[in-house]
Amino acid sequence: MSQSPLIPQLDEKPYFPEFGEITARTISPYLIPGLLKFKEPFDKKSKAEKILQLICSYEEIEIDLVKSKTRKRAIVNVRHMACSLIRWAVADITLNDIGQLMGGRDHATALHSIKQCKDYHNTERNWRNRYDYLKGLLITHGYAKAEY
Repeated sequence: MSQSPLIPQLDEKPYFPEFGEITARTISPYLIPGLLKFKEPFDKKSKAEKILQLICSYEEIEIDLVKSKTRKRAIVNVRHMACSLIRWAVADITLNDIGQLMGGRDHATALHSIKQCKDYHNTERNWRNRYDYLKGLLITHGYAKAEY
């Protein structure tokens, strides 16, 4: 007996959801035009790494430079932004995880970066515009949910 692609499988048996339940198992890619496959769920560290890659590609700075020990202002600013945006976009990520992602730094460095980013956001217009654009970019790429 061939299985219909519209009925999802769960443990070798057809899965019929409860009324009103919408999950990745209940939405078939065949029912949504243009959807070829579902986005794979990320764990928090790989999601943070993807966010860092996106920020570095937008800022046109190599990831190795952001993770390095350099104190050049342009690179440090990108590092601050990345720490803050990762903390904003990734639920339940620890400051220690963010610090480790940024080149083996500790939680205090990540916390300092987030505070610096908040201060710059309140005082610098160009910083705020770049930061808000990157937030929108993360929402567009599906790494964060839109705030209303």
